[in-house]
Amino acid sequence: MSRFNVTIGPERIVIREALQPFMLQTRQGRLAVTAQMPVPLGTAFPGVWKTVVSDDAGRSWREWSLPNVPGGSPFHEGCAVQLQNGTIVILSWSARGPERGGHWVAQRWESRDNLESLQGPFEADLYLPQARGGFDDDGHPVPEVFLHRSLLELP
Repeated sequence: MSRFNVTIGPERIVIREALQPFMLQTRQGRLAVTAQMPVPLGTAFPGVWKTVVSDDAGRSWREWSLPNVPGGSPFHEGCAVQLQNGTIVILSWSARGPERGGHWVAQRWESRDNLESLQGPFEADLYLPQARGGFDDDGHPVPEVFLHRSLLELP
């Protein structure tokens, strides 16, 4: 069994008033946090979001906003991974469908330079033959499937 050490430091607020933050750490050590921001009732989801990055193990943070991406950064809910070849893949928070044969379509972004830039969005074809639409946070039915949390590269 492998062991690893966890060091807990002082609390740091990196995005004031942030809701549902999601963090990715790249192999190069960059930390990227994306979170929703408070909006008036009735604002269409996902509303407003913000992404910040740290290149010094979380001691300092700066806003990360790219001019070629609507909203400055992709909105996702933790569905991001760095692949073996170094490419960082981010999937949007939901996929629409189903298309023929159980396929769903999500937006995908890629970075090959440690999140200095992003390419996309591209369509990501997801084969989810048993998936069905779900319910939003207010209990309303929605046709999308939600892509929340972990994304893994399998061997």
